[in-house]
Amino acid sequence: MDSEKRETFIPNKFKEYFSSENESDKYVFSNSRNDFAIFPIEQWLHQLKLPIYPHRKSVSSILFLRSGTAKKSCGLDSYEMEKDSVFIVPQGYLNSTQNISADASGFYCHFDFSIFPLIPVKKLKKNFSFLFTDEHPLMRLSPISSEFLSLIFNRLMIESSNNKKDLNFGLISSYLIAAFQEMKLFIPEKHSEEFSRYAQITSDFKELLYNEVRKTKSTSDFAEKLNITPNHLNKSIKTATGQTAKELIHEALILEAKNLLYESDLPIGEIAFELGFSDQAYFSRLFKQLTGTSPHDFRRMIEKSK
Repeated sequence: MDSEKRETFIPNKFKEYFSSENESDKYVFSNSRNDFAIFPIEQWLHQLKLPIYPHRKSVSSILFLRSGTAKKSCGLDSYEMEKDSVFIVPQGYLNSTQNISADASGFYCHFDFSIFPLIPVKKLKKNFSFLFTDEHPLMRLSPISSEFLSLIFNRLMIESSNNKKDLNFGLISSYLIAAFQEMKLFIPEKHSEEFSRYAQITSDFKELLYNEVRKTKSTSDFAEKLNITPNHLNKSIKTATGQTAKELIHEALILEAKNLLYESDLPIGEIAFELGFSDQAYFSRLFKQLTGTSPHDFRRMIEKSK
């Protein structure tokens, strides 16, 4: 299996995460479109195999909890979801789901930006940057906004159910824009202008990091690609996150390692080599330092959960 296919799920391939042998229980992904789908969490939760280990999807996704809790990750960070919260995973970002409580209710929605026929992606990125980076994946809504968002998602459910083969993307995209506007209200306000510059550099670094971590390893190389000095890059990242560029690079490499351990049967040594480690022992030490377990034990945990 080539690396691109190994790393990225098309939505209707994602049904392998469901444990039921009954195909009707797997309708969510087997019958849904790859460009847009929406369904209630409580309708499929009991069939979902958890945890879902780090993976990428070819679409952006939204998990909206009206009740219950969940633990998810996007990029390098983990988050605890509670009721009236939204979690957004941008297209292509490594993410995982550690847990969703049995009493959870709400909606899951995924979409491709091709379904916005009247709005260029560049404009969407300018107005809703949180759809394209992991800077603010978790949003905690007010009860009123949660109710409003639920009405929007229910309307999207009706449109999706009634017109499965011929979806009205003009209508769907309009409702999604309204949902994005509501979510945007809960993005934390920007800090000082200086901090915002540091945050922007850090965001640009992370986007580059996730796309090129297998090819680019050193802080100086990333700084060169961003047209800034290594010192300025480190200062920006340290100010915005409290970590160094090297620490984030190591965390991104281990996240890639988890993805490969789950999605491939490559030996540990080959995974280390593919990630640019010439010393397998050093790779294993770093993996255990950052995760608390060895690559071998992590793979055994995965095998037991399948």
